[in-house]
Amino acid sequence: MNLRLGINNISRIYVKFKLILLAFLFGISHHLKAQTIIREGNPCPDRVYEYVFSGTICGGISWEAQDGTIVETTPNSVKIQWTNVINNNGSWKVRANYTNVKIDGSCGSGTFLDKPVTVKATTSLNITGDQVIPCGFRGTKTYTAQIVTQIILQILIDGRSVPVYQEQVQRALLL
Repeated sequence: MNLRLGINNISRIYVKFKLILLAFLFGISHHLKAQTIIREGNPCPDRVYEYVFSGTICGGISWEAQDGTIVETTPNSVKIQWTNVINNNGSWKVRANYTNVKIDGSCGSGTFLDKPVTVKATTSLNITGDQVIPCGFRGTKTYTAQIVTQIILQILIDGRSVPVYQEQVQRALLL
């Protein structure tokens, strides 16, 4: 009888240990959740896109947009209007500055997370140079590429200036 009572106690202790271990592992995994920025990585220029930060942090987020204008922020998201101007070799990005959470639940150090963005081109290249290269040619040819902006007019919608691109006008005329 005492042996049976001892096995039941050991069994209860084992179950409690498993529950405590499971709770501990859940707590660690909750704090080690990967931080990500979710949303469009290939947006159109001059339109507003919302980017959402997902992950565990201490405090709030400070947002930055390289080659974009921040239109609005909330505690875990930002709305950005991307420019159609190519700067920094076309390396648009959104950055979330935040304070991470340590495993023990306290606040850690400040860090950041970048999401690279590739804005769809609104310009074209005008390439000049020889159009035909003879079959047996074994030399050097020089070509020049010039960026041609295709914005042909600005219209006013709801008090906001919106660009109209050459491609949009051509498509509208074909309809």
